[in-house]
Amino acid sequence: MISAYDATPQTANEFGELNDRLERATRTSQAWSGSLTPVLTFCNAVVFVIIAILGALRLLDGAVTLGALQAIVMYTQQLSQPVSEVTSILPKLQSGFVSFGRVQTFLADPEEAAPAVDDPLESAASGRHRIPPRIVFDDVYFAYDDARPVLQGVNLELPAGRTTALVGTTGSGKTTLTSLLQRFLDPTSGTITFDGEDIATVSRTQARSRLAVVTQDPWVFTGTAGENVAYGAPADCDEEKADEDPMIDVLLAGLTNGRDTRVSGDSGLLSAGEKQLLTVARALAANPEILILDEATSAADPRTELIISRGLEALRDRTTTLIVTHRYSTLATADSIAVLKDGRIVEHGTANDLLAAGGEFARLYSRAETEAVSV
Repeated sequence: MISAYDATPQTANEFGELNDRLERATRTSQAWSGSLTPVLTFCNAVVFVIIAILGALRLLDGAVTLGALQAIVMYTQQLSQPVSEVTSILPKLQSGFVSFGRVQTFLADPEEAAPAVDDPLESAASGRHRIPPRIVFDDVYFAYDDARPVLQGVNLELPAGRTTALVGTTGSGKTTLTSLLQRFLDPTSGTITFDGEDIATVSRTQARSRLAVVTQDPWVFTGTAGENVAYGAPADCDEEKADEDPMIDVLLAGLTNGRDTRVSGDSGLLSAGEKQLLTVARALAANPEILILDEATSAADPRTELIISRGLEALRDRTTTLIVTHRYSTLATADSIAVLKDGRIVEHGTANDLLAAGGEFARLYSRAETEAVSV
C-alpha cells in the first residue's frame, strides 16, 4: 500500500522522527544511568572526608573516642554501599515499571463473564439438535457505552429453516446483531431466544456449537485445506465423517490440489475468493443448525460466487440462516429481508414487496444500482 500510494518519503520521514525520538530517549537514559554511580561515589567520598575532619577535631577535643569515630566511619561506608547498588539497577527498575504498566493494561481488558473454554466439552454435544431453531430478537437494545446506542428495540423473527437477509447502511448495527447472536456481546436489555430458550441462560459453548459463520474476511489456519475443513467438525461428530458432504468436494475442487492444498492465514497462498470457498466448506462440515453469512461473497468473482451459492444452498434447507449482504443476487434467494436503520428494523418482507413499497430498501437498492452504473 505504501508503494501503491507513493508514500515512501512520508513513511521514511515518520520513521526518521520516531528514530530520532528513540535516539534522544536512549542517550538521556544512558547519560543518567552512567552518571549516577560516579556522582554517588563522589558524594560518598565527600561525606567520608567531612566525617573524618569533623571526627578528628572532636577527637582532639576529647568529645569522642577513637573507637566511636572508627565505628561512625564504618557505618557510613556500609550505608553507602547498598545505595550504590540500588542506583546500578535503576535502569532495570525503570524497564520493569514499563512492563508492569503494559501487563496492567492487558489485564484491564474486559473478559467474557463465562468463557466458552471453561465450559465442559460434553455441553457442545448436548446442546445440538437436529432441527433448525426459530430465533427471536425481542426488544433488543445494545450500546457500547451510554453515549453510543447501536441497537434500539430490535424485534425480529427468523423462522425455523428459513433464510432471512439483513440489509442496512454502514453503522446501522448489522454486525453488532450477528455478534449478539454468537454471544460475543450480550444485549443491554431484551432477549434473544432459540425455540423459546433465552441464549443468555445457556453456556457460550452450547450457543456457539449450534452456529457456523462465514465472514467477509475469510480466516483460515496454516495447514492443508482438508485440515481446515475438519476443524469445522462438531464435537459430537466423528472427524472422519466430518467432510463426507459431496458439496465439500465441489467447493474444494476449485483449489490447486483439492484437499491437499497448502494454506496459510497470513500469506498469499490462496486468493480471497479461494479462502472464501474454504470457509464455506468448513461451514458445511460443521453441519450447523444456524448459519450466519456476513458478506460471505464480497470477495468472490461471479464464478466463485455461483459455486459458493450452491454450497450454501446445500445448507439452507436444514438451517436457520441469517445473511448480511448488499448484493441483490444474494438477497433474491432469501425468504425475507429485514432492513435495519439507526438500530431499528424499519422494514420486513420479500425483495419484490419491499421494492414495490418504495421505502428504505428501495432507496438502498436504487443507490446501489446507480453506483454500479457509474463505475
